[in-house]
Amino acid sequence: LERADAPAHLEELLGHPRSQRATLVRNLKRFQTWGSCELLLSESYSRRFSNAEEGVDLAELAALAAECLDAAHYGEALVTDMRGLAYAHLANARRVASDLLGAEEAMSRAEELLEQGTGDPIHEARLFEMKSNLRSAQRRFPEALRASKRAEANYSLVGDQHQVGAALLQRAGVLLKMGEYPQAEVLLNRSLGLLDPQRDQREPLLARAGLAFLLNGVGRFADAQQALAGLHAAFSQLGDSLTALRLRWLEANTAAGLHEFSLAEELYREVQSGFAAAEIPYDVALVSLDLAVLYLEQGRTAEVKAIADEIVSVFLALQIHRETYAAAMLFRQAVETETVTLALAKRLAQYLREAQSNNGLAFRV
Repeated sequence: LERADAPAHLEELLGHPRSQRATLVRNLKRFQTWGSCELLLSESYSRRFSNAEEGVDLAELAALAAECLDAAHYGEALVTDMRGLAYAHLANARRVASDLLGAEEAMSRAEELLEQGTGDPIHEARLFEMKSNLRSAQRRFPEALRASKRAEANYSLVGDQHQVGAALLQRAGVLLKMGEYPQAEVLLNRSLGLLDPQRDQREPLLARAGLAFLLNGVGRFADAQQALAGLHAAFSQLGDSLTALRLRWLEANTAAGLHEFSLAEELYREVQSGFAAAEIPYDVALVSLDLAVLYLEQGRTAEVKAIADEIVSVFLALQIHRETYAAAMLFRQAVETETVTLALAKRLAQYLREAQSNNGLAFRV
């Protein structure tokens, strides 16, 4: 009955201004049900890539609703499980929105709660999946691999081959970030044999995207371009606009690798605008730097100055940590004094990707 009522309650809740929703959940019993928690989590998860901010908002409401569940009615251990899952989803939503500090805080709470719950292997598997994604975003790769293996083991225990494939896909993604391309390729191909598109259309597409990323990473740009064909449209059709945007970014990198400079520039500009609209300014800066590298490869140094100014402005607005801001200032100074090199721009791009999850990382020229 609660599940049947939940869609109407969610529609009512989202009809109120965002500033009032938490108060309503905290005070009205109809939003403090198991069915409402489940639906809020489901909606947060499904919207996380189409609207990262909305995904976080819904996950926060789910965590609040879970905290308000009546343990005497549902059972203490089950309520603890639901609260743990809600915080795991909140950690995942914050990760997608590039809030890694907030994600870590929520993940710690999720682990603490699920340790006190029923020990359900599927709940634990979901936690390890989301923990692996977070550790990968933090570039804590050995921990990400271990968490993914634990998720795979739990899904194997309950005989869910599709989710085993999803865990393999996740681990392949970590290996791609580490540059371990041969191992990643093996896992990507294994995952494609296990993933069921009837259960989830997105994950087989992600495996194909992973193979395209791999081809780009080893310099097989023409093969990567062919592998990318149709993927942007497929993710857009699924409503996963952020993944579609990241695939456009990969298309731009591939075009740059093929020296198709006009196409690469057009795609970088599209991606830049997309991240700006999605309010993910750090990625705006990263794309801007890729565009600067493209210009330097063509000898268009005069146009790099505006990009250097943009990057510094983004980091100033974000109140980014001192080392990253100093690196951006060094780049702008090199541009202004006409001493900037392609090698410096590429080194800064790599540094900024690593520094996003390591606030103490120093920039080495």
